[in-house]
Amino acid sequence: VIDLIQKNVGIDAVLRKTSVEGLEIVTSGGPFPDPGRLVESKRIGEMISELNRRNALVILDVAPVLVKSDALVLAKHVDGSIVVVESGKTTRRAIHEMLDAMAKTRMKPLGIVLNGLPIDKGKHVYQQLYGGHHDEQVFCNEMKG
Repeated sequence: VIDLIQKNVGIDAVLRKTSVEGLEIVTSGGPFPDPGRLVESKRIGEMISELNRRNALVILDVAPVLVKSDALVLAKHVDGSIVVVESGKTTRRAIHEMLDAMAKTRMKPLGIVLNGLPIDKGKHVYQQLYGGHHDEQVFCNEMKG
């Protein structure tokens, strides 16, 4: 991305092939003196538009909403967002703050990924959710404990 902005090269110059067929990536590149300006630049919007024209799916990996405003600034270029939370660390308050911030920019949350749930606890939660125990309070207590 840095090369795209600083050297004004085309999208083909920054796309990198991967070992997965049909998957290409664009890395952030080296340090940039003013990352906020980079995310807000017209060129980033053009890059995302070009990637959307060429691909069925474009995923942007950005800093957490409550840490940096990058995701909120880029909201105008995306159809939605997948929220990633960490089990045992992300608080309900933080989730509410994040969803409020997203709502202000009309960023649509498409889903939530829960990272770091221990396998033994994850199996228990899965059984509660899909084994006939659809009690939200049980689920919430399990996530806290």
